[in-house]
Formats: sequence, C-alpha cells, structure tokens
Amino acid sequence: MDPFQADTEAGQPARYAPPLRSKAHPKADEEKFPRPSLTFHFWEGATHGQSPAPPARAAPPFPLTPPPREPLPLPTDKALEEQLRVTVNHSRTRDLHALIANGRIEHTLTLHQNCVMAVVYSPDGKYLFSASWDRKICQWDAASGKLLGSFQGHHDRVQGLAISQDGKLLASASFDRTVLLWDAHTGRTRQVFTGHTDTVASVAFSPDGQRLASASHDRSILLWDIASAKVAVECKGHTDRVVGVCYRSDGRLLASASFDGSVCTWDPFTGQRKLRCTNEHLDRVECVAFSPDGRKLLSGTWDKTVCLWDATSGELLRTSPAYQGVVSSVAYSPCGKVYAAGSWDRCIYLVNAATGHLIDTLSAPNSILAVAFSPDSKRIASGSYDKCVYVWNAHAAQVLGTVKLQSGILCVTHSPDGRCMASSTYEQTICVWDTTAGPGKQSLLRSFGAHQGQIPVVRYSSDGGLLASGSWDKTVCVWNPATGVCLHTFHHLDRVEAVAFSPSGAFLASSAWDKTVRVWDLKTGKFIQLEPELSTVREDIIASLAYSPAGRQLALGSWDTAA
Repeated sequence: MDPFQADTEAGQPARYAPPLRSKAHPKADEEKFPRPSLTFHFWEGATHGQSPAPPARAAPPFPLTPPPREPLPLPTDKALEEQLRVTVNHSRTRDLHALIANGRIEHTLTLHQNCVMAVVYSPDGKYLFSASWDRKICQWDAASGKLLGSFQGHHDRVQGLAISQDGKLLASASFDRTVLLWDAHTGRTRQVFTGHTDTVASVAFSPDGQRLASASHDRSILLWDIASAKVAVECKGHTDRVVGVCYRSDGRLLASASFDGSVCTWDPFTGQRKLRCTNEHLDRVECVAFSPDGRKLLSGTWDKTVCLWDATSGELLRTSPAYQGVVSSVAYSPCGKVYAAGSWDRCIYLVNAATGHLIDTLSAPNSILAVAFSPDSKRIASGSYDKCVYVWNAHAAQVLGTVKLQSGILCVTHSPDGRCMASSTYEQTICVWDTTAGPGKQSLLRSFGAHQGQIPVVRYSSDGGLLASGSWDKTVCVWNPATGVCLHTFHHLDRVEAVAFSPSGAFLASSAWDKTVRVWDLKTGKFIQLEPELSTVREDIIASLAYSPAGRQLALGSWDTAA
C-alpha cells in the first residue's frame, strides 16, 4: 500500500468530525455525589510481582537515528518515509478530534496528496499558501480555510516557498532543480530560474523585492535578479547540501543553513561569507531564521535542538533542551517576542524568545515539516507529513507572561524548590508558572496538555523533575515540566481522582472512580500488582493518596466510612 494513502480510503482525503463533548459538569457532580468526611486507611507498601500493563498509547518512533553522514544519498520519497514514519490509526483521528474540540486547531486543510513541506502567509494575512511533494502549491483563504486555487508547473516535488513583501509575487523551489516565480493573485508563471544542478530546497525574497535567493543541494546559493531572471551573485563555501536561506529585514545580510553542520551569513551584494556559526556538537542544520530586529539567528538541527546565535559576532547564545525529533522549521512571531519550532516529534514548541522558556506546546497528529506565523500573530500554520495543513490558535503566544486564564483553576501545586507552580484548568490545560517574583507576580512559563477531560489533580515529584496529572478522561499522564513533553500515559477504568509520587520518584500511585488504587513503575511504565486488599475494588471512591516519608506505607483517603 502507498504509505501516503494509509489513512484514507480510495485515495480520498480523510475527513473528521469533532466528537461529542461530555455533559458532565463539576457542580452537577458535586450535587449528585456529595463528599462526606474523609476516612484515612494506612496500608503497607508492596513490591510484588508485576502483571501485564493496561493498554497504552503506541510510543512514537522518535528519537530517530539519522542515516550515515557519508555518503549522502539523494533524497527520495522512500528515504523520507523511513525517517518520518508515524503509524496512522484511530488514535490520530481521536487526537485530531480533541484538538478541534478544544479550539487549538481552527482549520484542517486536506487537499494535498503528499506531505506539506512549506507554508507562508501573505503580508496582509488574507491568504495562506502551502507547497507539497504532490508538486502543487495551494492558495487558501486564511480566515475560512477555503481553497481558492492551486498553482501547477513543477515537474517534481515542491520543497520551498516564499512571498514578496508586497504580496504580489510567490516563489517556489523544487526537486526539478528550478525556481518558479508566480503571480500570487492569478497563479500564472512569471519566470523560470534555471541554474542549479541539484534539488532547490529553499527560497527567500530580498526586502526590496528586487532579488531572490535560492539554496540548493548542489551546495550553492544563487541570488537572482528578478527583472532579468539572471544570476546576479553566487555564494559558495558550504561543503554539503544547503537547505535553508533567509534575508535580514534590512536586506544587507543573508543567512543559510547546511547539512555541513553550520549556519553562515553572507554579503548579498558581493557573495562574500561574513560568518560561519558552528560548534563541535552541532549536527546537520535543517532551517534558519532571523529575528525581526536582525540581531539574532535561530537554527534548527538534526540533534533535535534550537540554537540561538548573535548575528553580528556569530556567538552561540543559547541552546534549547533536546526535543524528541529533528527540528524541521523555525519561525519568529512578527513582534519577535515568541518563536515557534516545528519538529518531527509531532509538536510545535512556542518559546519565549527573550528567556528561552517554553510557554506552550501544540501537539499535532503527525510530524511537523513547516511552520509560519500569521502577520497578526493570532495563528500559526503548519505543514505536516500526513498531507494536511493545520491552522492553530496561537493564543498562548499572544498572552505571553500574563496570568489571566480563560476558565477556573481546578488544582494548584508548588514545585519542591518553590520556584515554580503548576495549575490545571477546566480547559484541559496544565500551566507552569514562575513564582520567583513574589505573590501576585507569577509569569506563565509554558502550558501543555494531552488530556481530553478535566484535570482535577496535578502533583510534582520530590525532586521537581516530573509532574503527574490525573484526568476525567480515565488517564494519568507523567510530564517533563521543563519541556511539556508527556513521558508516560497510564489508564484507569473511570475518572482519575488522585495521584502521588513515592519519595524516591520511582513509583506513582493513582486512584480513580473505579474505586481502585494502582501503582506504576516509572522506569518500565508497567503496573505493579498490589496485595489483594489494596488492589480490589473499595466500597467508595478513593479521593486522596500520600506516601510515608520512607516510602513503605501508602495512606488512602476514601469517601466510605470503613477502616
């Protein structure tokens, strides 16, 4: 079976409908299930044999091991398929339903028949363009998601896309070794640029619209005079494929990303290399972007990190924590306060550009290959391996550092060192706050969530390195609070009511409305079988859990009155 048709029937784009929302409401449940006084029972902790783990979500295929650096084969559909393969099954549809239902995804654009490699907004924000390996470029109405037209002219996969600052011209880069210049309004081909001897991976317009830069696997960067369609300047110096190129906002500097492990800056008028940014740990560089003020450079790499460089000195200023997949695309918000990093691990990470703190994680149904902010910063468009363009609500990027939430807070817990606070909301979201500025001056560091129900409980581990959440969707999630990445997902048969880490952080106990307590081994992710009197169903719900300081006893608070 064609891998690109795995999630469709008869080659038709998959269509989705949001799931029915639960009608449960906390106030109604409070009236239906009044909470009596809690009676505490103490049980000896147990380390008995393990039983088979309950069903869990399939683990993602990341981290990936890149193919050998030498020699570098020409890219093919099959090669990328092996690198990016993500199992497409009913869980993808379920996750997409949840994202649509909670408002994270505003539009899902499904016309493309192959992975979407580039997305770009028009300067006025009215249109969104996407380029795909199906050789097509699509134009969408940015507000409604309606398809307005498709541009066809390339004879091979389209890899890169750029739009001029006046919004009149669109440029595309392709595996057919050409760059096409289009009328962005009519879709007519204006120019064909030929000169590269290998795949053209990326294109960028100069701010004045007079020149167009193209980066190629032939290791060169060509700067074209748009009026004459001739090469005006050639930049040479990379020793491997050049896969990314961008202009600084003033047009006086050009940056490039290469598989040789470097980010270079160039004089676009002479072709002279100004800087070569690299370090001994840097793997293949996949993408590059200037900050709006032109002072800094972002690069995403195959070592799964984002690097921040000083665009003047070439100094490495900061490296992000390693994500779970290759960072395929980076983009600054127009105001420069936030940047987005799209990864093969199916996530878009929204980061405070000034501090490097993660402020939000958008979890997509499949690997992210391209990201772009709308001009008003209200939306983020992403291109995905599953042939879709997703348009996201970028609310977290707009409210950077504010404390106001859209709904009530269900639970609050402090980290052991007192520097952070985690909260859960009716919005099925977990927020992590910086509390070092003092009471009433908390600032939002990041928000994340994969639950599909309300989250009544969140708890830190004793060292602050893990955060557990229990939800009415019958699951317990264990998170890395520094990145927002979900490390484990455990299952109950009913709503989860309480969670507690053992003092060593090796085990996690959870209780639910199924009237049971389960203990999980966080190293193996497996359920530990407890003594019969603890693991059997109780007469009522176990509402709270706590380990003794030595970790040998577990205290239970129950709605029943029996000892």
